[in-house]
Amino acid sequence: RIGLRLGLGFTAVVAVFVAAVVIATTMTRAAEEGARQVANESMPFAILAENMAFDAVQVQQFLTDVSATHNKEALQDAEKAANKFLEGSVKFKEKYKREGDTKSLKEMEDLEGAFGRYYRDGKQMAGVYLTEGTDAGNKIMETFDRSAEEMTAMTSAFQKQQVDEAMTNAGIVLRSVGAIRTTLLLSCGVMIMLSALIAFSVTRSITRPMREVVAVAERLAQGN
Repeated sequence: RIGLRLGLGFTAVVAVFVAAVVIATTMTRAAEEGARQVANESMPFAILAENMAFDAVQVQQFLTDVSATHNKEALQDAEKAANKFLEGSVKFKEKYKREGDTKSLKEMEDLEGAFGRYYRDGKQMAGVYLTEGTDAGNKIMETFDRSAEEMTAMTSAFQKQQVDEAMTNAGIVLRSVGAIRTTLLLSCGVMIMLSALIAFSVTRSITRPMREVVAVAERLAQGN
């Protein structure tokens, strides 16, 4: 009887341990996958979105410098910044195509189109300032300002979207790690309780017959 109880108790403890290991392993793999996604995709693309927003601002700054100072070299700087923005948009489009995310792909194409209009209006404004003078340039500056406002709003929204996505994915990883810790703690608690119950049961199984034997021996000793 004692051996049976020990066997059942040991089996229960082992079963809890194995279940905890299986659950923790599965959750660990999910956490590792999430961590890789954050490290290899979410954070790099969030940084890329931030760089694109900066490049868009740089385009405006360089073209405004051309308009104010008639420094043609700033046109080359504006073109470099524009090319960097477009390189970033290409990376995002490739990502969305791989994922089959048609909605985000369409939004990126819209952002790219808005940037094209923004850059075109800016170059036109700078060209007028260079060739026709300040008065003529001032007349079309309003058009570029509207394009710049639209561009700023779109890049800011896009940048926020990417940062929020990265934070969400990071939060999922943290919750997964917390769930693993909770699972292990609960499993340890269950195994301790089972071990205590087994020890109590086995001890009771041993001590009860011994108490009965002692009681019989005492009665015999008293002549009963």
